[in-house]
Amino acid sequence: MLSKRSYFWWSLTILYMLLIFYLSSLQRPIKYELVPGMDKILHLFECAILGCLLAVALKKSQMSAYFVIAWVIGSFYGVTDEIHQSFVPGRDASFVDIIADCLGSFIGAKSSNLFIIKKLCLKNNEGVCYGERKSN
Repeated sequence: MLSKRSYFWWSLTILYMLLIFYLSSLQRPIKYELVPGMDKILHLFECAILGCLLAVALKKSQMSAYFVIAWVIGSFYGVTDEIHQSFVPGRDASFVDIIADCLGSFIGAKSSNLFIIKKLCLKNNEGVCYGERKSN
C-alpha cells in the first residue's frame, strides 16, 4: 500500500506532466524570441524536473530501481511530447529536443538520487546517519 507521502509525490508528478502537456498544446507558448538553442535548454530543464519528480515518487513507492525507471519514463514522456507537438500548428518535433529531454530526465533522476541520499543521511538523536552503524 502506498503511503501518504508517495501519493503526494505521484500527484505532484502527474500534475507536472499535465502542465507539460498543456504547454505543448499551445501554438506559441513563449511570446518572445529565444536566443538560438535556448529552447533546447528549456527542454532539458523541463525534463530534469520531471525526472526528479518521477525518481522521488518511485523511491517513496519503495521501488528499488527508481533511478533507471524514472529516466526511462521521463525519456519516454519526452518522446511522446515531441510527437504531440508535431500535431500542434506552429510547433514541430525535433530529434535534438528528444536528446535534450532524455538528458534532462537523466540529470533530474540523478539529482534526485543525491537529494534522497542526503535526506536519508540526516542525523538521528544519537548523531548517526540512518543506515550507518553506531561506533562504540
